Amino acid sequence: MTHFAVFRIVFALGLFALAGCQMGSSAYETYLGKKAESAGRIDEAILHYSAAIDHAPGVGESYITRGSAYSLKGDYGRALADFSRAIELVPGNSVYHFNRGNALIGLKRHEEAIAEFGRAIELSPASIGAIRRRGLVFFLVSRYPEARADFEQVLGLNPEDEFAPVWLYLVAARGGNPDRALLAGPLEAEKVGGWARQVYELFLEKASPEAFEESIRENKARERYDLDERLSEGRFYIGEYHLIRGEKEKARRAFLKSTDTGPLGIYEFLASQAELTRLNPTAKP
Repeated sequence: MTHFAVFRIVFALGLFALAGCQMGSSAYETYLGKKAESAGRIDEAILHYSAAIDHAPGVGESYITRGSAYSLKGDYGRALADFSRAIELVPGNSVYHFNRGNALIGLKRHEEAIAEFGRAIELSPASIGAIRRRGLVFFLVSRYPEARADFEQVLGLNPEDEFAPVWLYLVAARGGNPDRALLAGPLEAEKVGGWARQVYELFLEKASPEAFEESIRENKARERYDLDERLSEGRFYIGEYHLIRGEKEKARRAFLKSTDTGPLGIYEFLASQAELTRLNPTAKP
């Protein structure tokens, strides 16, 4: 074997060892980032995720991880850039397009978000998360027939889904015909429980809005949830309860409370923002 051949082998082994070291460092930084994120230290987590990318810039999942952290901060511009880079590195990943769609919602670029979720669905036709999320965006922009179609598809893919009937009920209410049977049937058949059951009972007037909110605070069922998030969800549904009855001022106050307590990105928080805009198009919620 010539000296040159030996040099090439040694050089290749050195590159392999270096790559392994870089990947190991990237994985460790990601681990530290996830620990910081789980403790609520989002800025610290982003620093670790950025270090992970510096060590291994060709790993698409690293950009998804950092982009998700940016989304938690409400920095949807940077999140979008990270999700877009991940798609460049790994084309054809449905989950990556789903993430980019969420960032576009945060930027209120709703038509682009609809297209992005559509791409995610093309890549994974049974992706209930993407179909549901697109249905939500259709609801946000008042495209109710398309919202109905998406939530019906969600229910078709998973007949046990407890909240697709709620959104179908809300869409039907936009046409002036809130179809109580959508909720009464599953409730009477004992197909819903816990949180979903409370929401059904609110709309079916088996519990007042005041009792509904109090039940969230008391949490007698001892469900594990973040109180602020659940209050945001609940206040959105209270707002819809009043809106369906033409009580616009009560609805507006409930939607405002929902946006005060809600974590960024949850369905009900986003929908409350849209309802506030519809109630007062000249005001910024």
